[in-house]
Amino acid sequence: MQKYAILSVCIILIVAITNSVQAATKEDIAKGKEIFEKRCYYCHGMKGAGDGPVVPRLDPKPRNFRNADFRFRTTPLGTLPTVDDLFKTVSNGVFGTAMPFWNTLLSEQERRQVISFIQTFSDKWEKEGPGKPITPAKEPPFNEESIAKGKELFEKNKCFLCHGDEGRGDGRITKTLRNEWGFQFRARNLTKGWLFKGGNTVQDIFNRISTGLNGTPMGSFAEIIPEDEDRWHLAHFVKSMNRDPIPSTKGGGGGATVLAAKKIEGDLSTDPYDPRWDEVTKILEIEMGGQLMVAPRSWTRQIINAVTLRSMYNEKEVTFLLEWDDRTGAQDEIFRDAVAIQFPVKEYPGAEKPHFAMGDRTHKVNLWRWEAEYNPEAQVEGFQNIREYDGGANIKEINGKGFEKPLIPQPTSDVSGKGYWKDGRWRVVFTRSLTTEDKANDVQFVMNKNFPVSFAAWNGANNETGSQHSVAPWYYVVLTTATPSSIYAYTAIGIIMVAGGELWFVGWLRNRRRNNKST
Repeated sequence: MQKYAILSVCIILIVAITNSVQAATKEDIAKGKEIFEKRCYYCHGMKGAGDGPVVPRLDPKPRNFRNADFRFRTTPLGTLPTVDDLFKTVSNGVFGTAMPFWNTLLSEQERRQVISFIQTFSDKWEKEGPGKPITPAKEPPFNEESIAKGKELFEKNKCFLCHGDEGRGDGRITKTLRNEWGFQFRARNLTKGWLFKGGNTVQDIFNRISTGLNGTPMGSFAEIIPEDEDRWHLAHFVKSMNRDPIPSTKGGGGGATVLAAKKIEGDLSTDPYDPRWDEVTKILEIEMGGQLMVAPRSWTRQIINAVTLRSMYNEKEVTFLLEWDDRTGAQDEIFRDAVAIQFPVKEYPGAEKPHFAMGDRTHKVNLWRWEAEYNPEAQVEGFQNIREYDGGANIKEINGKGFEKPLIPQPTSDVSGKGYWKDGRWRVVFTRSLTTEDKANDVQFVMNKNFPVSFAAWNGANNETGSQHSVAPWYYVVLTTATPSSIYAYTAIGIIMVAGGELWFVGWLRNRRRNNKST
């Protein structure tokens, strides 16, 4: 009898607790619905189907909550995330997408209330519930030994087939990848950790390796690499491939916006792989964004988001090397990879400059534009991606005075160069004499002056042409001359003369005081 009494009390307590949770949940859901309809429906839609009014302009598309198919989780592949997983995504946002971080606009309670409402869009939450979070063993030391073991696992498990030998997302089968809806899926560029949507800490990378990404070709490696320690090693190797966020200037290039060109002896080359480029340690890395000022615009995430710049010059010429990551190197008759480097035609006083996007009506710009040549025989190797591609020397000089007026190609070009794609990266060289006879249309380079320079880039694989391309604001290049040794000699002589004069004056003053006292 006593047992039945105890059991009855337990049942009553459980029912009471459950009812109180349900009551609180209903309250949270109602509040979460208010927040969702105010903050979230623009992208995710009123019914959570990822069909909000701004969706046509977004790439990637927002999450469809009715499918309950979430990628960033600590739970096994094919399972629902935990509430804490969703809370992390809502709080931190998803970099490289329209999903912002809400940790400064919504309180913790409000973020959890929104999650409670999101869970009402699918009955999977009631039928299945979240998966069990993984509980990895302790992370081993992050050192060269661990990185070397991770590299062996990267090669053994053929991660390079998708991510490429150098991790730039240019693997041999990258063009064949599709998600569960049949849309093209691009393997992550592992060198750009700041673009990892689910976070780029070692723990985040370990989670992606262990749990995979639902609905994508990126599966879980928990069974293929069963030991937690090995997956930590692989995560360390992937993390070691990450470069620093952009923009940055390496090698003392003069800050984040100025690049000092290197003076060399001998003739300049148009070869993108001239070994002398390896000796140019000053590298300017330039962040780029989609051209959004005039239609048609570049809204998509597949734009070129960064280029790097190096420069050399001699007594007669200057040359520039532009590099950027490109997964496929693919070209066709209409859409081709291209890049342009842009200068003001003349020097303007103070901070006055042309508009960085093709100039403006009162400020003319000089553009050097390279476009990859189309060679259909070199585009495909069976189902695999190409490994190398000769982009040719198709360079044109153009003058621009803003988008309102058509660009004016020059009848002949004084600029030479060449482009070559290899291992997921373009290298394009532009070379020209320091000065030209056409001073009305060409930039004229003078020593020890900061020359404004900006860039535009077209991704052929993203069907970009015309005004659909990436742009960058103004940066600067300076062609510095070596300081003559005589300058240091004159400086030393000046210091000695000043010091000697001061000593003479002090001695003279002391003698005068002594003479005054004696009298």
